[in-house]
Amino acid sequence: MPVYHSGRLSGGDRNGPGYYNLPLRPQTRDLTIPFGPRNLIVTSPYLIGMNDVRWDDPRVIPENNGLNILGVNVYRATDAEFGPYVKVNDTPVGVLFYRDKTVEEYVSEEDITDTLRIMEPDGRWLVYTKNRPVIEPGSNGQTTDNIKHIKLEIDDGDGQWLEIPAYTLVGHTGEISLIIRPVFNQVIEQVIPPRLPHPPNGRVRVSYQYLKHSVVSSLNQRIFYKVTTVAQDPNNPSGTIETPLNEVYDRSTFDIDEVDWIWKEAMRRNMWILEQGGERVKVFVRKWMGVKCESYEPKYGQTHNDCPLCFPAGEKVTMGDGTKRDISQVQVDNFVITMDGSVKKVEQIFSRLYEGNLITIGAWGKMPITSTPEHPFLVLRKEDSFCVKYKRSYNKNKCVPLSKKICYKNQNPCSHELKYSWVKAKDLKEGDYVLVPKIGANKRHFTDNEMFLLGLYTADGYAMINKGVITGVSITLNDKTEKDLAGYVRDIFEKEYGTELKILHEKKSNLKLECYRKKISEKFFKLCGTGSHTKILHPSIMNASVEECIAFLRGYIMGDGHRNRRKRGIGYSTVSDNLASQIELLFSKVGIPTSIKRYFHKDDPQRGFGGNMWIWVGRANGNYSKKLGLLYDKELKYDTFKKQHKILDLNSYIAHPIKSIDVSHFSGHVYNIEVSENHTYLINNVVVHNCYGTGIIGGYEGPYSILIAPPETERSIELGDMGLHIRYDWMTWMSNYPLLNPRDFIVRQNNERFIIGPVNYQGQRGVTFQQHFTMSYIDTGDIRYTVPITGGETSVPASTNAYREPLKSEASPVIPVKPEISEPRQVKGRSVTWENITW
Repeated sequence: MPVYHSGRLSGGDRNGPGYYNLPLRPQTRDLTIPFGPRNLIVTSPYLIGMNDVRWDDPRVIPENNGLNILGVNVYRATDAEFGPYVKVNDTPVGVLFYRDKTVEEYVSEEDITDTLRIMEPDGRWLVYTKNRPVIEPGSNGQTTDNIKHIKLEIDDGDGQWLEIPAYTLVGHTGEISLIIRPVFNQVIEQVIPPRLPHPPNGRVRVSYQYLKHSVVSSLNQRIFYKVTTVAQDPNNPSGTIETPLNEVYDRSTFDIDEVDWIWKEAMRRNMWILEQGGERVKVFVRKWMGVKCESYEPKYGQTHNDCPLCFPAGEKVTMGDGTKRDISQVQVDNFVITMDGSVKKVEQIFSRLYEGNLITIGAWGKMPITSTPEHPFLVLRKEDSFCVKYKRSYNKNKCVPLSKKICYKNQNPCSHELKYSWVKAKDLKEGDYVLVPKIGANKRHFTDNEMFLLGLYTADGYAMINKGVITGVSITLNDKTEKDLAGYVRDIFEKEYGTELKILHEKKSNLKLECYRKKISEKFFKLCGTGSHTKILHPSIMNASVEECIAFLRGYIMGDGHRNRRKRGIGYSTVSDNLASQIELLFSKVGIPTSIKRYFHKDDPQRGFGGNMWIWVGRANGNYSKKLGLLYDKELKYDTFKKQHKILDLNSYIAHPIKSIDVSHFSGHVYNIEVSENHTYLINNVVVHNCYGTGIIGGYEGPYSILIAPPETERSIELGDMGLHIRYDWMTWMSNYPLLNPRDFIVRQNNERFIIGPVNYQGQRGVTFQQHFTMSYIDTGDIRYTVPITGGETSVPASTNAYREPLKSEASPVIPVKPEISEPRQVKGRSVTWENITW
């Protein structure tokens, strides 16, 4: 047969004269060598230690005509596609398939006498297998150190082979240690002397399995293959020629994501069918709000209106700035803090009437939270807070969270994993932990001195306002106990702002530090507000770095912090719920637990006792002593608040143990919100889930103009529960975009609308080639007929003929489908693909 190589190849044989207009292969010295197989692919047979390699027949390649193709050689490389490559087949493979697999070679009675080594000074006798590593039979190459996996036989010079157990085996190196000391035989109850291969007549042999070569089966495998064509050498009938390795490409199992050429051809033909005979329609794709709710009804494609995940009015949602708002007052487009401390937008608000039980959860250091029984809380279960390795719980200060990875007792790594779970309120137990997130630490906005002053102002300061104009700021201190603090504040104020505070003495042993600089006063008012009930921290303070927060809290406690009578903790009081919430989040950010309690005056519940919010701060010793030293007077000594030790500082959360769970009956409105992205929010700074997504359609995206295969079915009219109904269901298919889902709908050019049923995606891993689905006719009374087609139009689209021919003006007459047939005798179809087959 003629040879079709380009260059100096002959027309009759591969060595004679002749020229052909075919491209030369680059870097090929001898153009008579064969071309490598095409369309190489590597797949997994779903068996451990195996890979399947497939390729096209190299005989069909025109450039290989005239050669006697013997088969192919398969080469494998590990870790790098550049090699080195090792041939895995013994003779050329004559088929189009090769299964590469782990080979466990069995060696029988291998003489290893010449490997004997007698080690000094311990006198060990060592022998070595000639192949390694020694593996466990049937384990896909698992190296073994078990002496049961080898058979050792020794001739001590008497000419007899006896099977003797080895003392030790090192499978990786093939090292076998012989027994050199007497052994008590329990069967015959005698001491048996060691049997050793003493030179010159002693011998030793071993039978074992070793790993000839390994095919790794794991997610991180890096095995590459190349396949070359082997042909008979035209100049030497007993020799062979082969494609150079650098002229063939490599493939691995990761390349299965690449579309095969057969699929590419199928896609090309299917697109041609659509372009030539497909029907152009518009598709509307539904919008979803979050993930599906537990109350989602597949029958209706949405949830029923009694979603069980709700809170009653009065429960406070933590807003994006750290303040609190009644859940019944939250609105769409508000921002709230979520489980990871980030701020997300509220997408939807839900309210419904509810009659049934409510669950009230009381946790140490937290105000009680009431919810419906089904609402999920993010918790650390009581059993998951116990360190298995050291048999100690986290709250005993012996093992600390995974972020520090150390046990304080042994100074060894602690492997205990913290597991957070979503648990419904009705399934919570006493001892479980609810979680307060640590809000993110951002870049610096202020100096530490300025943050200290802002904290002190928030605790004991106010803005002086005259007729609506801010004239200055004032900070009130105690004349007896805080003289040194007043001097310290005056010094750093002058250093920070270049101006001096005036110190005024008033009655009742008060000191007042006042500044009348308007710019400075307006800044303090903007960042912290004024008045006991209305002070709110600016978002720039809430987003400050950890170092800035420590400086702010140090100033705040210097102004408003004090010990209780039993010296069991440091507390501060405030009458502002919003400020208490923000301060708690700042303490959480720096890793210090807090406890919040509300006190009322015994004669007037509306009047707080020393402020209606009392917050205890951290421990005096243990993990937090250093931080508290920074936050308060370092020389002040105090004991741990007796309940504070139960609150944990974890990686990303402050965990508060649940102390009580109460059930009560309720009748009224309950509320929930839908939050974008991570679908969580905070109630009283505790992480809860939102409604899991409503499953309710939030409108449609589109319309997208697509091509679908033409319908091949007939219509029928049936009597249903709602009266007469057009029965028109048919299977069709389209390309891979856009991705369709059930209950999307399609609009044909005559304004007929069809709902999409189950969708079957035709393709391979990671690739969608076609979408096969069922379409069902929608009656004209359906609400989806009100969805506008384009530009807000709600009218029926142009006539069928307008799509078949250039658009005409309204005055132009409509040309019949078959002009030779009179109008009354025509059978009119509602589709552009309808044909008048009877008249």
